[in-house]
Order: sequence, then structure tokens, then C-alpha cells
Amino acid sequence: MMRTRLLFVWAVLAAGAAVILAGADLARAGEIVVDQNHAKADDAGPGTAEAPFKTISKAVSAAVAGDTVTVKAGVYREEIHIPASGEAGKPITLRAAPGERVVVSGTDPVTGWRKVTREEARGNPNWEKLRVAEIGWKTRAVFQDGRPLPLSRFPKVSKTKLPAQGGDETRLVDAAHLTQPAGFWEGGMLTVRDASTTNYDSGTITGYDPEKHELLVDKPRRVAVEAGKDEYYVKNLVSIITQPGEWAIDTSVAPHRLYVWPLGDADPNALLIEAGCRGRRRLVSWADGAGHLVIEGLEIAQGLDAGIGGWGDDKNRGHDVLLDRCIVRHCLGKGVEAGFQDRLKVRHSIVACNGSNGVSLAYVRQCSVEENLVFSNGVDAIVFGWYSRDNRAVRNCVYDQWSMSHPDGFQTFRNVDNLLVSDNLFLNVGQGWQCSTTHGIELTGNMFVGTRGGTLNFTPRDYRKGDVYFAANAKVAVMNNTLAYNGINNVTILDTFMVVNNVMEPGGWTQKDGHWRRDWNLYIDYKGPAEPRPFGRKVGGGKFAETNDAHSKVARPKFRNAPEAVYKINDKKFSECTPAKLHLAMSPGDFAVGDHVELNWDGRARKVTEVGAGYIVFDPPLEFVHPYGWDVVGNWRANEDFALDLRLAEDSPGRGMGEGGKDVGSKIDIQAYLRGDFDGNGTRDVPPVVDVLKHAVRTWDE
Repeated sequence: MMRTRLLFVWAVLAAGAAVILAGADLARAGEIVVDQNHAKADDAGPGTAEAPFKTISKAVSAAVAGDTVTVKAGVYREEIHIPASGEAGKPITLRAAPGERVVVSGTDPVTGWRKVTREEARGNPNWEKLRVAEIGWKTRAVFQDGRPLPLSRFPKVSKTKLPAQGGDETRLVDAAHLTQPAGFWEGGMLTVRDASTTNYDSGTITGYDPEKHELLVDKPRRVAVEAGKDEYYVKNLVSIITQPGEWAIDTSVAPHRLYVWPLGDADPNALLIEAGCRGRRRLVSWADGAGHLVIEGLEIAQGLDAGIGGWGDDKNRGHDVLLDRCIVRHCLGKGVEAGFQDRLKVRHSIVACNGSNGVSLAYVRQCSVEENLVFSNGVDAIVFGWYSRDNRAVRNCVYDQWSMSHPDGFQTFRNVDNLLVSDNLFLNVGQGWQCSTTHGIELTGNMFVGTRGGTLNFTPRDYRKGDVYFAANAKVAVMNNTLAYNGINNVTILDTFMVVNNVMEPGGWTQKDGHWRRDWNLYIDYKGPAEPRPFGRKVGGGKFAETNDAHSKVARPKFRNAPEAVYKINDKKFSECTPAKLHLAMSPGDFAVGDHVELNWDGRARKVTEVGAGYIVFDPPLEFVHPYGWDVVGNWRANEDFALDLRLAEDSPGRGMGEGGKDVGSKIDIQAYLRGDFDGNGTRDVPPVVDVLKHAVRTWDE
């Protein structure tokens, strides 16, 4: 029944998508041209190729159904809001001119840099390296030549906090670390984590007593400091800028003073230094209830909140919007954020390095996230939530989503109904899928590889929030997926589940009594016999009925190209790890000097130079050790080809062992997906990755 229902919905979705795309290809009623670099560009002009508009905002405000707004190359420092709707077959199209780079930026350049004086540096020993400029706005983001710079922080490694030795609602004492001269800490932002509630309270430091080792803040916390348990950190001070690339802003003076230690110790007057100043809700948006819109080819960057999206309410829903071949990057909030939308499609785009979720959809119906590259965002990659139904996520490549807070590859929550998740790659993510109160799931053909935490975490409970009831996950079909080299809790099973024809690790299962079926799976034994053997209690663990898994097997899977094994940090030895030496959960003989190893699925070749009791030394070293202890090591032995390929080899025991004699597992070509080629025809389906994204900067910020 679920399968029939899902197929019907996907047919409806396909029909809706066809309407959008057909409308996008029809002849336009008129073309409006924007070219800020044209000699005759003027928002008071006609908006033609000969006399174009200067801003995109002016052009979209003039567009009516059937019009196309074509934007020529340039950096457009403006917020864009599309106020009108198109019509069925006559969409309003906003597009970059073919082959040209159009950037919508949430920043303005900062100029007039000078050297910082010793007095301005307030005790910073690196004061001669620092530069300062005056700006007329408060900012929360600074960029050097497009690269985001981290805000100054003490202690340095984000997510690290220091224990408070005493204090109350407005004071904090720490004799071990607050030993600096008078004035050093004043003006910074103090954040205290209450150990009993895990709440965070922040305030501006208005006083510092170096003799008492005490900080005073401008507003009281909810509870007094509990000595030895509560923890703290400080941000945004010129005095704690300790390395190139850091910045701080002093807003106590007007105009404000922006301090930077430029990367490479370069002269900032010879660089492009930008500070965020716009996009406090969405940098690019459309009106509540607007529909029949096409937005294609834009690069949306550096907004102070979300990059692009639309909202509404149940009586005023947006509809039939296509986001195609866009790049959404380095926004402080979500990349794509939309709610109360019908038939929204996010396709062939890159959503990367945003501070919160990559693509986040709520209260949506018949929407599709399809064939996108989503990587290195600060929270979750793709999210469907809040009473969304009849949606799908198909053929997306989600990777390197592991370095910030709550980094799920995929998340659903708050009563999501009827969802297709098909043929997606989730590689090197913090958690594979955090799934809560989601019903009617078809999870098929996906690969989950290198998750640090749970892989498929289907939260096992019903719950209420106020008067609202949320039902636990149910009616979930997990078919032909490959789950390999993952962390804890391989799959959390509840009732009304079907788990068939997968390649997966056998351990880490939990389940609830109910109607469920599990069979025809190949359970991975990375080092055991190549020939499959029957799956049983002792291998799988957990609570299973003997009638399930009658046809499942345990064997080495024989992937086309993969490391021999992947090893995690030994938590008990984490404090002894260094960028060149990692203590691992391993056995004698797992490594040998000269082995080729890959760290964190980065594709970079390293060699083992020393093997000790539970540790390896390698070269070249990591840049730094992950503060969560999430670094992993893949041992490729003599193999120097790190092009991961987890499709089954011709002699794999998974060939033909599935239900009906079919192969088990996923058929995703990982390398093609990473190149943005989702149909395997050798052609890239997404825009080229811009240079500033080729080396994603991770700051591990709260």
C-alpha cells in the first residue's frame, strides 16, 4: 500500500515539475536587462540591452508574468525581493546571463585601513600585525578576498570552554586563566554554559579586576555561576586576536572600529576586505504566496541570515518556484530557506559553507530537492520539517558535513508525511539521518558513508509539545542502500519497518516490537571470509525474531575500491593525539610502516611512519585535530588510488543475493557525484565550484 501511494505522489510531483520546466522554456513576453557596468545603466531608464537597469531590485519590481530579467556579470550589493507572480506557462524568470558570473552579495567593502597602535591593541603582543578601519555599521561577518574570517575567541579552539571557579549572576571568576592586565577583557562578549540546564547566557564584559581575576557583565544570567561545573568562553576582542585571519569589532565608539590580522600579513588596502551588512532575513526572496517563478544561475553570497527563499502561511502559500543552477554560499544562516510552499524545486545547485542548514524546508508540499551539491554547512545539510508532506530528495551529493554543531546529512521532524529519499550520497557527515515523527518513508538506493555518529537514527517515541501530538516514525522502507564505514548506531529500528536488499554493518541495532521485516541484506565483515555465511544472533546482536533475516548473509562485501578498514580515535587517549599522531581503536598488525592512509575522507595520500601501541604517526600531518575527536583514518595499505567506489565488484557476494536474485546495495558512482555528474553521462549538472569554495574554511563556531 505504501509503495503504491508513493508512486502516485511521485507521478504528481513529476507532473508539477514538468509544468514549471515547460513554463521556463516558453518564449518570454519581454526581456529586462540589468548591467551595472554598462555606461548607460540607470534605474530611471527603460531596462533594455542598450540602456539597462543598474540594479536587480529595480528590474524585478518592473517584471510581470512572462518577463525574463537577464543580469549581466558583476557583484550586485543589494537585497532582492520579487513582489509579483508569474502565471502558468508564463513565469517570471530571474537569471544570470548565460556564461556570466552574477554575485548577489550581502557585504560592502571596507577601506581606509591603517596600523593599530599599541594602546588600541590593549595588551595584544601581536599589535604590530593588526590593522584597523572605521565602519558605520555593526557586522557579524568579515571576508578577505571572499574567504570568511573567524571572530576572535578565547580559548582558541571553538567548542572548547574553560571551567569557572566562582561568581554569581553577573560575575565570573577564574584565577587560572584571567591573569591579563587591566582593561584586557573589557568590551568582549562573555558566554557561560550552565552545566545543569545546558543553557547558554551571554553578556558584554563591562569590567575586569585583574587582582580578583573577575569579569563583570552588563546583564544578569538566569542562574548564578556554579563553581567547577559551569564553563565559559569570550569572543570579539582585539586583545585576543592571536593568528592571521581573525577579527574583532568595537561598537562602543562611533564610527565602529574593525580590527583584522590579515591572512598572509598582507596590506588590507591591497585586498578586498568585506563586512556583512545586508540580508538580515533572506538576501534573495519572493513575496508571500508568489508563484510561477524561475531563478537560475545566480551566486548568492555572504548574507547576514538566509541566502534565498520564500515564506507565507497556510492561506497564502508560495507555489511553482524553480531554483536552478544557483550557488548559495557563506551566508550566516541557512542557504535555502522556504516555508508554506507547494511544488518548489531546488535543482542543480551548490549550497555550501553556510552557517546553518544547507536546504531547509518547512510546511511544504510536493517539493523536490534534486541533484545538488550540499557541503560544509554549519548545521544540517537537507531538512524537511513541520507538517511537510509528499516531498522528495533525489540524487543529491552531501559531503564534508561534519565540522560544525548538529551536522546531520539529512533531517526530518515534526510530522513529515510521505517522503521519498532516493539515490543520494551522504559522505563524511556527523550523523546520517536524524529522523523524527516521519511517516511513509521510502529510503532507496542511497549511500551513507563515513558518518561519525548514528547513521539512520529513527527516534523511537511519540511525544507532545503543548497541545500538539507528534507520532513516532512508521511505515519505513529501507531498500537497496549501502551503509559502510560508519559510526555508532547503524540503524535504529521501530515498528512497521521493512529493511531489505541493503549492504550494511550488522551491529548497532535497536528496535521496538511491531510489524517489521528484515531480510536479504549483506552484512559487512571487513576482515572476515569473502564467502558469505548465514546471519545470526551472535553476529548481529540486538533483539531479532528468528524468522527475520532468513536469507541475509555476512561477508566481506568486495567493493570496487575502498580502504581495508577505517579507524576512529580512541576516546580514552584523545588528549594525547596530535596533528601527526593519532591514538586509534585498533589491534596489533592493523597498520605497518609505509601503509597509505587517508584521513577524514579527504582523498589526500599520507604514509605511516611509525606504529606504536594503539597509535600511528603519519606524514604529512593534519592541520589540527578535530575538537570532537571525530578524525578517522582509512588504511588503504599499498593502494595509492583513493577514488572511493562502493559499488559491488563483479565477484562480490552481494551480486544476485537479494530478493528475486537482484544485487544488493546502492549503485551510486561516488566519484561522478562528487564531480556533480548525477546521471553518469560525463557532463557536470551543477555550476563550476567557485575558487573560494574549493578550500572550505571550517571555524567550528557556536
